[in-house]
Amino acid sequence: MTEEAPPWWAVHLRAERERRGWNKHEMARRLHKAMGQEYPPLKSLVRQIRGWENGDHYPRDWRTAYAAAFGVDEGELFSSPSITSREEDVLRREFLGASLATGLALTSVPNCEVAGRQVGKEVVERLRQRTARLRRLDDFLGGADTYRIYAAELASTSKLVSEASYTEPTGRALLGLIAEQAAGRLGGVRRGLA
Repeated sequence: MTEEAPPWWAVHLRAERERRGWNKHEMARRLHKAMGQEYPPLKSLVRQIRGWENGDHYPRDWRTAYAAAFGVDEGELFSSPSITSREEDVLRREFLGASLATGLALTSVPNCEVAGRQVGKEVVERLRQRTARLRRLDDFLGGADTYRIYAAELASTSKLVSEASYTEPTGRALLGLIAEQAAGRLGGVRRGLA
């Protein structure tokens, strides 16, 4: 099962909420306030927010409330991003620099996955999530910028396969991840040369 990246507007809504330090419950409370009503119930609205931020459905009736809650222009919040090539290069460099400075844990196998340890489906799921996040990052930044991260992730997963113990189904899942990571790495090479 492959995980698709959410649409840009969903990522933007989540980023705006998280930038303000609000959880989904707080976002729902502020949307209620912006709408001047408390319907739907808070729990239901939190589920809707989760769906909007995952890109499951579009917040058509809540656009104005979102803009008011964030204190931004509705057009700015929901219009397609228009970043110039130069701005994109700056953002890419800033992101990669910040990632390296904060020790982004994309390049190392988690501590519980050492040689001889039994690896289970929960480890495979964490690695699958990391690979999905890396794929979304690759979609945003482009292959040339994520090539080294893919290579490190591939090396870490390959090391895990060769040094850990696991059941046959877990081994098949790990090999599938290696194939996906290798494809991402190869895609990075192709896009980087284009």
